[in-house]
Amino acid sequence: MNFHLAGATRKSARVEAVVCFPASICGNHNDATVGSTASAVKGRPVTVAMRWTTAQSWWIASELCRRNSALHIRQRQDDHGNQQLLVEPDSGQRELIVSRSVSFDPVRGIQAGSGGMNWAEVFAEDDPHAAVKRLQADLGWELPTTSPMTRRSIAYRTAARLLAVTVNDRKRPEVVSWNSMLGMTPYDSSWLSLFGGLKPLLHPYGYSAPQDPPLWVLFRSTPHGILVLSESGQAFRRDGVPPVDLLARYRERGDMDDVIAGLLPPRSTESD
Repeated sequence: MNFHLAGATRKSARVEAVVCFPASICGNHNDATVGSTASAVKGRPVTVAMRWTTAQSWWIASELCRRNSALHIRQRQDDHGNQQLLVEPDSGQRELIVSRSVSFDPVRGIQAGSGGMNWAEVFAEDDPHAAVKRLQADLGWELPTTSPMTRRSIAYRTAARLLAVTVNDRKRPEVVSWNSMLGMTPYDSSWLSLFGGLKPLLHPYGYSAPQDPPLWVLFRSTPHGILVLSESGQAFRRDGVPPVDLLARYRERGDMDDVIAGLLPPRSTESD
């Protein structure tokens, strides 16, 4: 059985589904296990691998932020070491109910206020925007149906698209918030000097405030990162070329597959 990963364009290759059941026969909660998501379907477990749920989390989160520029994404780590995404209103956005947020857990599902969805429900939807609309309704967010792409939202959408097109790769990228890594010894920041044009954006060493603009680092089989995305709408690579203006690319080409073209280095060039 085939299906498109939500957020994929028509020109992208179709991918094999792990499993896909109608939402009407899916359970209301997940019997979570480390590394997979399970819910009861006619007495049998439905397992969705984290490579799917992580990519889908980024697609839904990025679409929420694209629809309203007052929303941002941040990241935290759960007790099992899994990265969770949170979509929250910027400070001062009272009309979006600042006490609420949308959290994406790669194992347990999506939580939005008192509502949410498990992963079986998410992957049962044919409409890739169904989950977005349901989460908006659960939170009572009156968001516009469309809004112009911003420098921040194009960075989120770029991360989501890169994860979507590499979901079947043997070595898949992982997107990590630089702010979530500050002070963590495995991530010595000296290697960031390898990314052309990035240094002016970095806080001085020892600066305790969160990085602004926020940065997202893509790792793939190396502890030193392969790509840095800035919420200022730029992508920084290690090949010595100038930063890529993602929003300018999007406005010029109008397609996310064209925006991400050439951003990831060939695997043969990756090194520690």
